[in-house]
Amino acid sequence: IDNLNQIASEFSRFAKMPSLKIETVDMLAVIYDTVNMFIHEKTSIKVFTEIDKAVVDADLSQLRRMFINLIRNAMQAEATSITIDVKSDHDKFKVNISDNGKGILDSEKDQIFDENFTTKKQGMGLGLSLAKRFITSIGGEIKLNSSSPTGTVFEIIFPAKNINVAPKNE
Repeated sequence: IDNLNQIASEFSRFAKMPSLKIETVDMLAVIYDTVNMFIHEKTSIKVFTEIDKAVVDADLSQLRRMFINLIRNAMQAEATSITIDVKSDHDKFKVNISDNGKGILDSEKDQIFDENFTTKKQGMGLGLSLAKRFITSIGGEIKLNSSSPTGTVFEIIFPAKNINVAPKNE
């Protein structure tokens, strides 16, 4: 066990997030592109939103990686349905990712964002910890809203890109 922990720690240090390349990104477009990657899977993935764009300052590859990881986690939890709901809330965007998978045990909920924590036989325990580090680094947050044997809901909050818009002439 000590050797495995050491190997996992070494891999974790190796896998540290590269320096971020922050750019203006339409998060909604990234979500749609990511969902399209899973179009041939058995799991149904639906995106609901009433907005056309969700412009944020983020690292495009880290953003995509985070959404891929959350979708894969839901699939590995035997979800047959995943819903991604994107809402605008003043100066931020709220993204709720819901699934109907087997959920997270109460005893594990406090550990899911810890580095090297995994419940999977082949997992490294890096996905959610890297997602949290990334979101925090751009001024957002990720949290587990709820989880039960009938599904899980993660909420991710992104600060909206501050775009100066000229006031309308009245």
